[in-house]
Amino acid sequence: MATVDVQHDNVRSTGLERLCFLITPMGQASSLVRKRANEVFRDYIEPACKATEYFPVRSDPMLGPRIRQGITNALNCASMTIAYMGGNPWNPNVMIEIGHRMSTKLPLVLLCDQDKCGKTPDFPFHLQDLWVVTLPVARVDPDKIEELVNVIRAVEKEYRPLEWPHPIALINVRYRETVSTQDLIYTAASKGAEELFGGDDNRLVGLTMKEFFHVAKRRMPPAQFAAFRANQRQVRKDIQGRMTNTSNTLARALIPMYFDQHPVAKYNDRAYLPVILEDHTPENKDWYNMRVLYLDVTSVSQKATNSRGEEYYYCALDVNGEAKLPPLQPTSPRRVFLSYTRPDRDMVKQVFTALKELFPREVEPWMDLEDLYAVSNYPEKLTKAIQDADHTLVFCGKGGPGNGQSWEYEFITAKLIENDRDKPKFRANAVLLDGVEKLPDKMLALKVHGIVRMAEIVQDYENSLEQIIFPDRK
Repeated sequence: MATVDVQHDNVRSTGLERLCFLITPMGQASSLVRKRANEVFRDYIEPACKATEYFPVRSDPMLGPRIRQGITNALNCASMTIAYMGGNPWNPNVMIEIGHRMSTKLPLVLLCDQDKCGKTPDFPFHLQDLWVVTLPVARVDPDKIEELVNVIRAVEKEYRPLEWPHPIALINVRYRETVSTQDLIYTAASKGAEELFGGDDNRLVGLTMKEFFHVAKRRMPPAQFAAFRANQRQVRKDIQGRMTNTSNTLARALIPMYFDQHPVAKYNDRAYLPVILEDHTPENKDWYNMRVLYLDVTSVSQKATNSRGEEYYYCALDVNGEAKLPPLQPTSPRRVFLSYTRPDRDMVKQVFTALKELFPREVEPWMDLEDLYAVSNYPEKLTKAIQDADHTLVFCGKGGPGNGQSWEYEFITAKLIENDRDKPKFRANAVLLDGVEKLPDKMLALKVHGIVRMAEIVQDYENSLEQIIFPDRK
């Protein structure tokens, strides 16, 4: 379907009725709120949408039982949203949906009833800069229809790229038929997508997929475009199946867009694969929305040959395959021995617990939780724990090292002496508990790998302990 120029600047008209989602207070079926919402829809919104080639969709008749999912998708993807707010006090559900739509940066027009004096009611601060049309309550004002039409067109002119670091676009399918490229239209796009796939004016929004293909064809090798077009035809058939619930086949592209004559040099000799991130269709299947990421698959694209011997690229990513990577070489956890005196047990146990919880596969902490000094074979168990350790934390309390910790320190010092100075296999750090300003004289050997304060560790257990136990990590 060819693009037809319209009177207002920078806005394409395709002949397709683009989706306009309506936010409105509903109320009970026979309530005054529902009656007024229906009047506004009939008297203002419907004629304005018809004049601007939009298809108005309300959540109540169109979205079916999956109403929450449908509303969220429509707010995220609809090319236009009109919010009828009613009057002050504002309906909370309407305000939530307006806030959601504002976060998408997509076009939004507000309607509200005038107050008793015929003036605009006080608006919340965050809505004061938006486009607003106020409506009289007692009568229908034809001039307000024209004003709404002009506001819709003004909002359309505003350049609102999707805020996304990668090329991404929203596509609306107005009819049940998705196979024809004439029935799909780009309703929003990121700056990257507009530059990558837009026409001569770098505009992707407003193009039908047929027009999009016309642009892509000029920038791709003939064999590549032929393969891409054929693959996209199958993708649209799969989308049709999902839309009508006649097939569960995942709509997945295999052939990327590979450019060799792109007007922006950095895109030449690179490949981009369309990936559907989000899609939705209402229960009546009258429309379908999808959010598409154009993933750079240059590094995973490979050459293939068609029946005429012409080369093209395909994406070697196999998301549906059963291939698995070989396991990585396992790494042994660092065994950390915690040396302390009994009065400081509760504080040291906090570090012990943090090591177990924060580094479950990287660290095996060991501390005497059984009062081994009270049993006859304590030297054997403690000696083995120290000998097996890759790292020791020596906690220095206000009472100084007792007999037991002094005995442990002798073994720790012996292990430090055995170390290779350039590549030490065993490390030891002194941890000064609260109230301790310096190392005891008999423990000065612990300076070699650094002294830390417990007050610093408790501020951020994870980062502090990682720097202590894994000092080579950046």
